[in-house]
Formats: sequence, C-alpha cells, structure tokens
Amino acid sequence: FECDVSNQYSLYPSGAANTTTCNGTTWVEPPPCCNRQCPPYAKVDAVVILDSSSSIGRANWRRLVNFVQGVLGGVEIGPHSARIGVFRYNRFVDTQSQILMKDYPNDKAGLLRAIGNIHYNGNGTYTGQALDYAADVMLTPENGNRPGVPDIVF
Repeated sequence: FECDVSNQYSLYPSGAANTTTCNGTTWVEPPPCCNRQCPPYAKVDAVVILDSSSSIGRANWRRLVNFVQGVLGGVEIGPHSARIGVFRYNRFVDTQSQILMKDYPNDKAGLLRAIGNIHYNGNGTYTGQALDYAADVMLTPENGNRPGVPDIVF
C-alpha cells in the first residue's frame, strides 16, 4: 500500500505498507488507509459556540474571540479538510452574526474576519438552547454540513 505523498497523505497506521490475506478473502491485518496529518488537515464539519453571557464580560469576550481565531488559523479550510460554522449565544442565539458552514467553505481569511466581527452582548445563559440550535440548524445539509463527514461541536 502507498499513498499520494504530493498531497501530504501518509499511511495510517504508519508502517503498515504490506498485509496478506488468509484464504484469499480475509485480511490477516486490516488494510491501512491514506490520511492527512490531523490537524491541520482534519476532514470535519465543526461548529463553534461562543458564550456571550454576562458572566463572560467584555474583556474575556475579546480573549475568547482571539483564542478561537488563533486555533482556527492553524486549521486547513476547504473541501477536503475542515468546514466551520460559528454562532454566539446568551439568552438568545444571535442569528444575525452567525456564520454557517456554507458561508466560508474555502476562505479561511474571510472566516477569521467574520469571527472577529461578532460582537459581545452579555445577557443571560441558555446553553441548552445553544446546543439544540447547533444540532437543529447549524448541522444541517442546507447550512453546509456534509454527508459522511464527522461533526464536532465546540
């Protein structure tokens, strides 16, 4: 087994370049797959939920946004890697500033700018409502969720 190294793929598990069959139908060891280094090349659909409740405060809000931008700055965004959605919540989900996974599927710079433009509004905390919104709205095919790609919510 070998992988297309020109696109930064490697065998997983590493060193499993050979295997044999037992009676011609069953692998002695499972065959390896070709994988890109994770991160930054994880093929995943991710939703980042930003808590803008009053307990966060304006100074910590800026730290939170900077942290998320820093983490996502190290992730490859594209059709063969990550797709990211982001929204802010407190008492309500902010649908005006939300970023759907379909909004920046190939534009990391645009995604990071859009995250930086999400404003703080401390008012209540309805975390359960935010998690329901992630599942019911953000992780739908209409909003950019891809079939067969793992979903993650942060």
